[in-house]
Amino acid sequence: MFGGNTGKEAENDCWFLKADKSPFSWTKINIPTGTNKPSARVYHSASVCNSGISSGMVIVFGGRSGTGNQDALDDSWGLCRHRDGRWDWVKAPYNKN
Repeated sequence: MFGGNTGKEAENDCWFLKADKSPFSWTKINIPTGTNKPSARVYHSASVCNSGISSGMVIVFGGRSGTGNQDALDDSWGLCRHRDGRWDWVKAPYNKN
C-alpha cells in the first residue's frame, strides 16, 4: 500500500501486508534516506505487474499532490524488491510530446 493521507496531509510511505499465513501483519517498507522516491500523493492509481521483466513490481501513477491546491501529478514510479531484500523506487521514463 502506498500513499494516502492522515486527514491533515498527504503521505508517501509504503506498507507491505504479509498475508501468506495467519496472523496477518503490516510492515512498513523503509527506503533509504536520500533515495529518489515519489512525492506524497492522494487519488493515485497503483497495480502489481504480473508478467515480463517487471513482474512483481508495484506501479504507481498520477494522483494529486495533496498540498494546497492539490496539483495533478502525471508521473509513474515502480517499486521493486531486490533478491537481497532491499526495496527501491524507479521513476519511469516519460516523454511529453
